[in-house]
Amino acid sequence: MAALQRILFFLLVISSCAHAVVDVSAPEIRLEATLQFVEDTSGNLDLDTVMARDIDWQSNGRTFNQGYHGSAWWLHVVLHNPQDTPLQRLLEVGYAALDYVDIFVVEEGVLLKKYALGDKYPYSARPIDHRFPLVPVNILAGQTLDIYLRVQSSGALQVPLTLWEYSRFHSADFDSTVMQGAYFGGLATMAVFNLLIFIVLRELSYLLYVGFIVSTMLAMAAQQGLAFRVLWPEATQWNDHAILFFTSCTGTFAILFTLRFLRVETFAPKLARVLQAVATCCVIMLLLCFVIEYRTLAIMTMATIILAVLLAVVSGVVGLIKRVPSAQIYLLAWTLLLIGAGVISLSRLGVVEANLFTEYAVQLGSLLEVTLLSLALASRINTERRLRYQAQSEALQASRVANAELEERVKARTLDLEQLNQRLQRLSETDQLTGLANRRFLEQRLKQEWERARRHAHPVALLLIDVDHFKQVNDHYGHPAGDACLQQVAQQISAGLRQASDVAARYGGEEFCLLLPHTDRTGAEAVAERIRQNVEKTLMDVEGVRIALTVSIGLNSCIPSDGNSMEQLIKQADEALYHSKQTGRNRVMVSGA
Repeated sequence: MAALQRILFFLLVISSCAHAVVDVSAPEIRLEATLQFVEDTSGNLDLDTVMARDIDWQSNGRTFNQGYHGSAWWLHVVLHNPQDTPLQRLLEVGYAALDYVDIFVVEEGVLLKKYALGDKYPYSARPIDHRFPLVPVNILAGQTLDIYLRVQSSGALQVPLTLWEYSRFHSADFDSTVMQGAYFGGLATMAVFNLLIFIVLRELSYLLYVGFIVSTMLAMAAQQGLAFRVLWPEATQWNDHAILFFTSCTGTFAILFTLRFLRVETFAPKLARVLQAVATCCVIMLLLCFVIEYRTLAIMTMATIILAVLLAVVSGVVGLIKRVPSAQIYLLAWTLLLIGAGVISLSRLGVVEANLFTEYAVQLGSLLEVTLLSLALASRINTERRLRYQAQSEALQASRVANAELEERVKARTLDLEQLNQRLQRLSETDQLTGLANRRFLEQRLKQEWERARRHAHPVALLLIDVDHFKQVNDHYGHPAGDACLQQVAQQISAGLRQASDVAARYGGEEFCLLLPHTDRTGAEAVAERIRQNVEKTLMDVEGVRIALTVSIGLNSCIPSDGNSMEQLIKQADEALYHSKQTGRNRVMVSGA
C-alpha cells in the first residue's frame, strides 16, 4: 500500500508540472520555495479566474515580500497527503500587519473552505485566536488540496507562509511568546522604574524617557499583532493607524529626550535647532496619521524616524567629542537601535529577505538601547551625585536616603502590580454570577488537558449540564430569583468535583460544563448521576420560596488521537444533552450509548 501511494504521489508531481506539490508529512514546512504568485494590479481577479490554466504564475523561492506595494497578490501552493491516515495541519501567515488575507481551500476545482483574515476584519472573526493569520487545514489520506491566498495591504506586504503540525506549532509559538514576554516585560520594567525615579526626582529626562519606552512598546505591540489581539480587537480603523501613530510618538520622545539628556543646546546650538525641527516633523506625522493615505505616510514616517535616530547618533558623537558625561553609553545605545531600524526598514521595503533576524531586529536593538540608556541615566546620576558630594557632603547623605526610599517604593509598587495582575487574571477567568470558571477559561483548560491526554493516552470526559424548564423560573419568579437558582445549582455542581484538576464552568445562560481529566465514561457517568440527584433532591431557597429544579446532562468521554478532536468531544456531548432533554429531561445521557 505504501509503495502504491509513492507511485501515485510521483504521478501527481509529474501531472502538476506548473506547481510543485508539497508533501505535508513533515511537522514544519516553509512553503516559500514552492509558492507561486501572480500580481492583481486592478484588484478585480476572483478565485475562478486565478484557477484558470492560462494564468501566468511566477515562482517565488523565498519569503514573499513586495514592500510597500498597492496591488493585490494571489498566491498558490499545492498540498498532498501521501499517507494512509488524515493529517491535521495549521497554515500560518507569519506577519500580522496585513489588511486582507483571504484563504481558499480547493480540491479539484471545488471550493471547500474560505477564510477572511487580516486586520481590516474584527479580531473575533478569526477562526483561531492568534496574533498572526492562522487557519486549520485538514487533509485526508491521499488527498491533494490547492491553497489560494489573496493578500492586499496598504503597508509593507510580506507573506512568510508555514504549514505546521499542531504540537510543533504550539511548541514554536510558546518559544515566540516567551521571547515577546521577555521583551515587553523588560521594557515595562524599565518604564515603571524610570517613572518612579521621575516621581521622586522630578527630572524631566526620566518622563521623556518613559514616554519613549511606552511608545516603543505600543508601536511594537501593534506591529506584532499583539495590540490588536489584546488592546483593541474590534477597533479595525484605529489599528490601521496605530503603528504609524506610536512610531511617530517614539520619534518625538526620542528627540526631546536627546535634547534634554545631552543638553545639546549648550555645546551645539545649530544641531539643537535641527533636532527641534525633526521633533516638529514627528508631531506633524503623528497628526497626519488620520489624514494622509497610509502607504505614503508609512514611507514618510520611516524616513523621518531613520533621520531622527541618525541625528541622535550624531548628537552622541558630538557629545563624545565635547566630553559630555554618559555620551559613550548614549552613543552605543542609539547606534544599536539605528542598526535594528535600518534592518527592518530594508526588510519592509523588500531590499533584504525577511527572516528571524530581520523580524526581531528592532526589538533586539530597542531592548539593548533601552537598557543602555538606563545605564546612561544611572551613570549621569552617579556623576552628578559625585559632584554634589564634592560641593556638599550633606546633599550626598540626603541623596542616599532618597535612593533607599526609592528602592522600597519600587519593591512595593512591583508587589502591588503583581497582586493586581493576579486579581485581574482571576477576574478574567471567573463567571461573576456563579463564581465558576467562565467559558474562556474552560476552553483554555480543555485545550491543555486535551493535549496532555493525547500525549499520555489518558481519557478525558466532558459533561454538558442544562437546567430544565429554567425559562419558567424566570417568567414566574423573575430574573433575580433565576440568578439565585443558578448560583445554587453551581454550588451543587462544584460539590461534584473530585480533584483539583476537575473544572466546573458556566457555559452560557443556564448551561454548565464539567471537564474531567483522567476519567472514562463509567467514572464520568457516576459523577453526572451524583450531580443530577443532588440537584433533584435540593430545593432552591429564594427569599423564602423553595423551588424544585432538575438538570439534564449530556456526557462524552474519549482518548484523544488523530481520529478525533476537541470539537467532536463537545459536539457529541451536546448531542447527548439534546437527547436527554428530548427523552424527558432530568436524566444523564452518554454519547454513543
